Amino acid sequence: DGANLVSYVEGGGTAVVSFWSGIVDELDAVHLGPYGGPLRPLIGCDVVDVAPLAEGETVEVVWDDGTRTKAAFWTDIAAEGDGQVLARIADGPWEGRPAVVELQRGAGRAYYLATRLDADGLGRVYGRVAALSGEPALARAEPGLERVVRASTDHSYEFLINHSRKDREVEIAPGGLELLSADQLGDRLTLSPMGVAIVRRPARLGSAGQTSQW
Repeated sequence: DGANLVSYVEGGGTAVVSFWSGIVDELDAVHLGPYGGPLRPLIGCDVVDVAPLAEGETVEVVWDDGTRTKAAFWTDIAAEGDGQVLARIADGPWEGRPAVVELQRGAGRAYYLATRLDADGLGRVYGRVAALSGEPALARAEPGLERVVRASTDHSYEFLINHSRKDREVEIAPGGLELLSADQLGDRLTLSPMGVAIVRRPARLGSAGQTSQW
């Protein structure tokens, strides 16, 4: 639950929290009070409104080094709080609003994403997360491709699901074992329509954790 995730971060873990998170409990009942419910301690800003985007509509995001990327689908409209703003909405009615916020909490960190970043934007976030720093392929997921990583102190497991109705060639970090076929992999694999792959790799020091991406 939310309290366990907050405790995990305080103990030294890293969490990446997306827009529209912590809204309901496990019974789909809405949490009363400020946005984020039990995840509010990991957001690092105050969300005052939400703005789902029309299909095909995008917003530009500007990072603290001046780099610009794109985002789509949704924008949480946030006001600065106690977190460090890494990127802001760069255009439109929400110009200047936080888009990516980093928060130090206890011995760990949390990253809050107020919008659906494009692959370049996600890559910039993942590059700051130790558990993902050797996994550049995670930043290049395409629409219809679901990627979920679970990591322990011994191994990482990358789950790949092709939700589309066509073959998908997927670029991955090399050196993994595909558990369903027992194939040793290079730097890419092909998923059939609605296909699934599970790739196991030796874990890197400090990589225990999890992440997911569509």
